[in-house]
Amino acid sequence: MRTKNTLRFLAAAAGLAAAAAPGAPLLEVAPTFFAKQITQGQTLLPDAVQVGNPGDGTLTYSVIAGSIPVGWLSASPSDGSAAAGVTNTVVLSYDTAPLDPGIYAGQVDVSALGVGGRTVNIDLRINRRPGLAWDAAGKAWTNHIMAGDTLPATTLSIWNPSGEPAGASIPSPRSAISPSAEATRS
Repeated sequence: MRTKNTLRFLAAAAGLAAAAAPGAPLLEVAPTFFAKQITQGQTLLPDAVQVGNPGDGTLTYSVIAGSIPVGWLSASPSDGSAAAGVTNTVVLSYDTAPLDPGIYAGQVDVSALGVGGRTVNIDLRINRRPGLAWDAAGKAWTNHIMAGDTLPATTLSIWNPSGEPAGASIPSPRSAISPSAEATRS
């Protein structure tokens, strides 16, 4: 038969809660890592972190969210308490609108005086929007030429700056344009 002390030891060995004296609260936080990825302009749905007390007594804790740049990560509520055997939910919210494409890190620290703390790490990657960019080598294009004249061949470079899959087609009415495709990957 397992006792509460045995369960506390097993939880501490698994990294779930800090070992404490009998009758004391314990801090349990899960999950402790989120990896998020979006395309610029998309929004992220909130995530939930469970903060619990598998020990005895009442656990009083605080929650602090930090990120660089400041402000894209928040946690609510910012504090709470959990009686023995109770688990509460902390909601993580993301404001990615002002962020440029790139990789960002954030963390949420959950701490309880006399019990210790746990950190939830958040890795966020924002990809560029899929799209096409083009370079006409500084030439102005028109659809008018003098009768009997021809236009010299012009190279148009089209690429996808996002790194995400994208497609393109160039219509060629009456062979006026002769497109050729060259695919490269970097």
